[in-house]
Amino acid sequence: MNNKRTKIGVFTCAHLIINIIIILCFITTSSLLGYQIGATYLEIVIIFIGGLVTITQLGNKRILNSYLKCIIPIILFTVIEFIYYPINGLLWIRMVLLLCVSIGICIYADSRHVNIFKQFYYIVLIYTVLNLVVYSAVALFHLNLPYQVFQNDWLHAHNNYFYLLYDHAGLSGQIFGPFMVSRNEGIFTEPGVFAVLLDLELLIYYFTDFKKQKWHLIIILVALLSTISTTGLGLAILIIGFEALVNNKIRDRFSKVTIFLIGFTTAFVVIVWLLDQKLTHATASFDWRFYDWISGIELFIKKPLLGWGYRNHFIFEQLMLNRYGLARGNTNSISSVLYQLGIMGSMIYIVPILCVNKMLKKQNRIQKRRFFFTVICIVLIVMSEPIIDSALLILILGYVYSKQILINQAHL
Repeated sequence: MNNKRTKIGVFTCAHLIINIIIILCFITTSSLLGYQIGATYLEIVIIFIGGLVTITQLGNKRILNSYLKCIIPIILFTVIEFIYYPINGLLWIRMVLLLCVSIGICIYADSRHVNIFKQFYYIVLIYTVLNLVVYSAVALFHLNLPYQVFQNDWLHAHNNYFYLLYDHAGLSGQIFGPFMVSRNEGIFTEPGVFAVLLDLELLIYYFTDFKKQKWHLIIILVALLSTISTTGLGLAILIIGFEALVNNKIRDRFSKVTIFLIGFTTAFVVIVWLLDQKLTHATASFDWRFYDWISGIELFIKKPLLGWGYRNHFIFEQLMLNRYGLARGNTNSISSVLYQLGIMGSMIYIVPILCVNKMLKKQNRIQKRRFFFTVICIVLIVMSEPIIDSALLILILGYVYSKQILINQAHL
């Protein structure tokens, strides 16, 4: 991740631009606030601002040449998508535009010495603090705060508290014996989305070198607990355990093994308990996720090269309806990419990761291990939530592409 440092207290126009883009990406990532405002309009704003800053960076011939080398294969795949799936090709344009400007945004941030991950970290941290205040008042202390009811055509009604918490009264988890506490969804469509974004926050907390406070970690973990998300909590425990094992500050092998065993035992107990709760009260959720994976792979095998077309949910829904009697879309982003884009389209995600991994051979072992672990975590995240083509995940992908272009300045 970007480790460039800026002077403390300096806030430039570049910081403002990057912060605006990150905030827009955050609230368009499967969030109810994004749907309420209009996610499409917000993404148009991202493309417009991102396009302007991208243009400012392409005056450098070296950067322009490297940029074109990155996006030409993407454009070629877009042409193929149009030829075989014209309607899906139009939808794919949105993905391509967001990716192209995301690369430019990350190059711009690097040129202005703005650490994108630092800006993301503090934006999410500030939101999380405010969210926990409102969540505690509503879910724990049951205060009668003012709210607005929000409902669209495919989700249950939610109580919108100050645009910081969308509370679905029917969504609760049994914890601490007889006590029932509503799960914290944040501004998102479900608690799992909020949880995995907090996992990204945890990765930044451990894997970047800008200064953080210990209370930041407490806020992140408390928010994760409030989501009662099996995936989110399981990933958090893995991240903490991994950092304990590779951190140079813990040099004693016995200490590392002890921390690993304690972490593994804790993770096992927590995850088994959560699985028991969900298997007891919500077995359908597990069945659906299993079917998502199996059905997606089955469709991929039938058309492995080009897939069935970007965002072709109809073919998946038909298979689910005919095979399992379920009328639903796919929530597994990995199997979705495979069956929709095939091997050729999947390379858009895989190639830059392989290139950065090759670059990291020159870095120390801890950096390489952290990058590999981060990739694994993101794969697990998008397997559990359908957010791989969200503006935020595309921005992260754009960052990886930008490291190819700025190979001599790559410090992940």
